Amino acid sequence: MRKTLLIAAVLAAGTSFPAISVAADARVEARISTEAPVNRRTSDRTFDVKVKGARNDGRSDVYDEALYKAARKTRKKDYDWFRVIDSEIERDTRRTSRERGFETEFERTPYRSCGLLTCRTEYRSERRTTVEFDFDDREESRYTVELEFEAGWGTMPAGPDVYDARLVERDYRRSK
Repeated sequence: MRKTLLIAAVLAAGTSFPAISVAADARVEARISTEAPVNRRTSDRTFDVKVKGARNDGRSDVYDEALYKAARKTRKKDYDWFRVIDSEIERDTRRTSRERGFETEFERTPYRSCGLLTCRTEYRSERRTTVEFDFDDREESRYTVELEFEAGWGTMPAGPDVYDARLVERDYRRSK
């Protein structure tokens, strides 16, 4: 009888541990699923690219380069076309002004002195100071374009923001 109780206790303990661990895992899963998603993509086919333009690049040039990078990423992931879901264009404008003040230079100047029979030339160092004001204001604009896009294959849907990746790559390379 004692042996039977001991076996029953061991079996009860052995079968309850997995149940306890499953309950603990379910509690952890419930806690994880109730947390708010952070930057969760809408699907596995959604990607993004970010392009920072140079000082002399215009807005359309930077946007075209972002489309080109989106097309390259689309082709790299083995998709045929992409649709721009969201685009953000930032403009960073800086104003620079150059003002000059005093400028000092040293120069060797010849001095000639003549007597009754001969002339003599001496060189002296002289300081030349110039005052120059230059109020040349320049404004520099740099654009940053960030695109979020969805990639797909097969028949391309109709729409203004849907692009064929092969054509975008080809046209961008021809323009450069």
